[in-house]
Amino acid sequence: SMEPWFWASGSAAATDIPSGLSGNASDFSGFPPIDASRWSPAVSLATVKQIDFKELQDEPYEVVHRVGGQPIVLSAKTFQAQGLFSDGATITRVKAFEPAMSVATTDVLSAYDAYYYDRDGDAPLPVLRIKFSDPDSTWVYVDLTMSQMVGRFTRRERVQRWIYHGFHSLDFPFLYNKRPLWDIIVIVLCSGGALLSAIGVVLSVRRIRRLV
Repeated sequence: SMEPWFWASGSAAATDIPSGLSGNASDFSGFPPIDASRWSPAVSLATVKQIDFKELQDEPYEVVHRVGGQPIVLSAKTFQAQGLFSDGATITRVKAFEPAMSVATTDVLSAYDAYYYDRDGDAPLPVLRIKFSDPDSTWVYVDLTMSQMVGRFTRRERVQRWIYHGFHSLDFPFLYNKRPLWDIIVIVLCSGGALLSAIGVVLSVRRIRRLV
């Protein structure tokens, strides 16, 4: 009901960018056996709850999920913690997997923008924002820590963001980021709606009584 005929999301075409940046490892020959002596300097095994074997930009990595901490990306070859992936190398790979789409501008964001954001602040940062000059005016967001695409919005989807989320929940950055102003306005508007509903019920009851 909020997106009739899928007018916004229906224009988005499939993309090979995710597979070009990261994926599950299919060849485990590049991953050495687990050795506790190698792990100790990098991370305490007592805090490890899950290990993902991944190929990130054609190199083997071990993504270590810890109890009460953020994941650590370790190189399977050197066993050193991986820093941020290069934005230049990431752009090159994105171009290689989307050769028909030319890149207009790129930016590294250390804070959320109006389209890639998380109210709880859980979405990863920093991200690389790539704007394409394709007919759909596509924007792609890549997490530079995990080398994975975390957002993709066409022009229609960005318009839908304002039409639905903007007006439906007053999700405008200039307002939502100023709490408790947003809360006060929402409470006032909801109270006004409840009052109008109550008045409508009272008028309906009175009219029914007259007819009876």
